[in-house]
Amino acid sequence: MYSCVADNLIKRFHYEKKKLYLLVDSTFDEIAQDIQKQHMNTEVISFSSYTKENIKQIFELPPSAVVLLLADPESYLKYQLYQYLDFSHGEPQIGNTVSRVLIFPKDSIRRIFGVAIEKDTTTKNMLMTTMRNHQKYRITTQNGTDLSFEAREWIPIDFEICTAPIEDLVNGVIVVDGALFFKEIDDTLAFTIENGKVASITASSLKGQQLADEYLNMTEGIMKNPVNKQLAEIGIGFCNGAMINDCFMEAETVVNTCHFCFGNNLCYGGNNASDFHGASILIKNPIFEQVQ
Repeated sequence: MYSCVADNLIKRFHYEKKKLYLLVDSTFDEIAQDIQKQHMNTEVISFSSYTKENIKQIFELPPSAVVLLLADPESYLKYQLYQYLDFSHGEPQIGNTVSRVLIFPKDSIRRIFGVAIEKDTTTKNMLMTTMRNHQKYRITTQNGTDLSFEAREWIPIDFEICTAPIEDLVNGVIVVDGALFFKEIDDTLAFTIENGKVASITASSLKGQQLADEYLNMTEGIMKNPVNKQLAEIGIGFCNGAMINDCFMEAETVVNTCHFCFGNNLCYGGNNASDFHGASILIKNPIFEQVQ
């Protein structure tokens, strides 16, 4: 059933000729079996054989081991996997291993990795050809986004290309109409950005205000530190199979969307140092214009 997904996981991450350590929870048993069928040099290690107290053993892998971790968000929280991951390089890593960490519901994995690699590669290459390094841009949407920034280098990462904009040259308003980091939304919120930092979050309806209150309540402690108010990353998705939903890690990969993260951007070539990267927001159907 998941043979196409297994094949894409192997090919996308170039595991064909490598010994692979596959770390999975029970949600991904079927996918793990299909990966093992197609890639015989795979050692499957299941979380279901461990408790929260002794799961640390799973992460005691040889240095430079090639590792793929597949976990449902509920398992991620249940086993507190975040304490074994290194987020200092942007994408989470497992110690000194060569690792990919995919925290998604199974349906998200099916959608993201169920599309032929060639289609996503074509979309990625088009974006990498179109978006210019060290270029000033204006982003607009029909819902009212109007944001100016200057890009650094555009970097392809899995299912998006992203840049760390010049910190104090980001100004305008982002009208979020796709998703907040914790849920898909069907209303809008306006994030005003002044000299690179969040200055205000406003809503135009009662429902929108409830969303704003949720966002503010979840980020209040984080945003007390001024460096975490910095708009750190601007990303554009290129996954043709993904869809916007409550799983933001899938939503941000969707074609014709743009997402924004706050906090640390050193890993993308920026200058804003922080121990936080997130509080993400997403807009639909952005229009990028180069400006002088």
